[in-house]
Amino acid sequence: MVDFHDDLGTLKSSLRRAAGFTLVEFMISSALGLVIVAGVLALFIANRATYRQQEAWGQLQENARVVFELMSRDGRLAGFMGCASAQPFSALNATSDYTLAFSSGAIADGVNASGVTWSPALPSGYPTIYKGTDTLNFRMALADSLVRITTHDISSATMTIDGGSGLHDGDIALAYTQSCGRAAIFQVVSTSADDPGSTSSGSDTVVHDTSAGSPGNATKCLVYSTAASCPATGNFTDGWIGRLLTVSYYIAAGSTGRPSLYRREGSDTPMELIRNVDDLQVLYGVRESGGDYAARYMTAAAVASGDRWSDVVSLRVALTLESVDDHIVDTAQSYTLDGVASSDHRLRRTFSSTIAIRNRLP
Repeated sequence: MVDFHDDLGTLKSSLRRAAGFTLVEFMISSALGLVIVAGVLALFIANRATYRQQEAWGQLQENARVVFELMSRDGRLAGFMGCASAQPFSALNATSDYTLAFSSGAIADGVNASGVTWSPALPSGYPTIYKGTDTLNFRMALADSLVRITTHDISSATMTIDGGSGLHDGDIALAYTQSCGRAAIFQVVSTSADDPGSTSSGSDTVVHDTSAGSPGNATKCLVYSTAASCPATGNFTDGWIGRLLTVSYYIAAGSTGRPSLYRREGSDTPMELIRNVDDLQVLYGVRESGGDYAARYMTAAAVASGDRWSDVVSLRVALTLESVDDHIVDTAQSYTLDGVASSDHRLRRTFSSTIAIRNRLP
């Protein structure tokens, strides 16, 4: 006989299994799923924020390293005057152009920002820089531009030099004797010298009279003289000649509208070195009488007021860099840029480095 009770129980059990989850079970499982998804999403967002901060921090460190490496190289070259053992005689006309201040004894100098002004005053010829930021200048002879002076006619103020100097009309040049006992600074009025980077082995001429140029030469003699004709001591035959250069660092508006650190050689077109640099501050290590190393660090204003530029032997440079992207940090960061206070969520860090002026050290 067929047991209908057993078949009915089996049917009910099968129907219950086919019915799926109840509403309560579905709601509980959905809630648990949402909690898990929310946890995974929160972990992803936190990891992404951490990654962005670490990436921004790494970029700031790398940018600071590049800048300090360049500044250190310029610091090592600052004051290089070949083998000249004495202060060079300057044949230049007086000028306020900071790029031509080679006879001032200031091989590393700048201006100190005080609010929206600078002390000493910002020199003529400087680009428009951000208020509240310092400037830094290095002056040197370019070692790779030095070539031999084969002949020097002092009456016509004309030198014949080996090729490859890279000198151009209007350049400021340094010449020193073979014995290194005398040196002179003058402006090249005209030259047939090779273009920069040329490896020509030919010879070129350099004229250093008073006929042209800005600031121009006050005298064609490359040694002090009150006589009508230049003395023989101003002859630099068998000596050396090379280009003098002022390298400047400053902060100005960059190509993206944010502040950038610029590097400028002489009066050439400035190079946008590093973007997103908010501040540049410089202290100058000054030696005391009879000392060789920095006894104290002073602002440019203090060094200038005491006329101590010739005693500067090192620098302490501080750079404040910001991340390229906004919304990197959670808390709003207050800052002052070009004299205007504001805030954003960029990552900012200040890096510092001490740079030795090697040609001033024993």
